[in-house]
Amino acid sequence: MRKIKEIASELRDEALLRVTRAIAEGLLWLDSGGLRVFASAMFREVLKSKLHRAMITDANVDYAGSIEIPSDLMGAADLWAGEKVLVASITTGARLETYVLEGQPGTGKILINGGAAHLIKAGERVAVMAFALSETPMQPKILLFDENNQVIDGASNPC
Repeated sequence: MRKIKEIASELRDEALLRVTRAIAEGLLWLDSGGLRVFASAMFREVLKSKLHRAMITDANVDYAGSIEIPSDLMGAADLWAGEKVLVASITTGARLETYVLEGQPGTGKILINGGAAHLIKAGERVAVMAFALSETPMQPKILLFDENNQVIDGASNPC
């Protein structure tokens, strides 16, 4: 069995290597007061994707949960299955967080399921938004929909 001193020495060596790398990458600085930790950049949560004025085509309280979006619309908006989204009803003002389920492409059917169906009903207009952490500003993918959930504008500017 290895001695505790040997293990401690290896851990110190590994820690020193990590600190050296962090200093080289600009994540740590040495000053007269010793080692200081600074964030080299600030991450901000910014809008990444938005489905604007989408129409909820069905709401099912008895389903386990989530919002189902056709896969072609998911791809156009850069959404992944399982990705967390904020759903805001333009009709009622209700807001909720849920996750995306992949639906059949080309159908235009956007379904709200589970307990969320108590807050947002079929026939309501919604904005579905996904966010990302970024060090720099980014252009979100924004899709504007008609009453049949057909994309009428694929802008890159926030709505």
